Amino acid sequence: MRVLLWHPLSGTVFYSWSSIVVIEDLLSREQTYLRRLQAAVQCMALSPDGSVLASGHVGAMGMPAAICLWDVATRECRATFDAHMVGVQLLEFSHDGSLLLSTGTAPEAVVALYSVVDGTEISRAEAPAMSYAACWRPGARMPEFVTAGHG
Repeated sequence: MRVLLWHPLSGTVFYSWSSIVVIEDLLSREQTYLRRLQAAVQCMALSPDGSVLASGHVGAMGMPAAICLWDVATRECRATFDAHMVGVQLLEFSHDGSLLLSTGTAPEAVVALYSVVDGTEISRAEAPAMSYAACWRPGARMPEFVTAGHG
């Protein structure tokens, strides 16, 4: 689970503190705090161009675990998804940043796919086992990814 990200071109670090996402400019040491949900941040991913941050949260008080898509420039939440039942295990952007993949935490072995452009869920499927890692196939004509897990 990633809760610390660095975008070297912008000199920005992203990390979580409970339910808060912290964006810190390493040169000025200025920090911005993002909070949309009460639930703790469990993982994060940054789009390849650094313009969109995805935060995956744990489910809380019977509510599903959600994903927030943050516009890094405006610091606003562009979309939220009720993603998984217990928590979001993993987030991974496609190489062009147009798609986001998520996996759920145990016992939910679900993989979901979202459109970052439209802010909509495209598909979800039950995996044969929990997925702890994922990557997108570079250079593919159609988006392709693989997940790896333990079952």
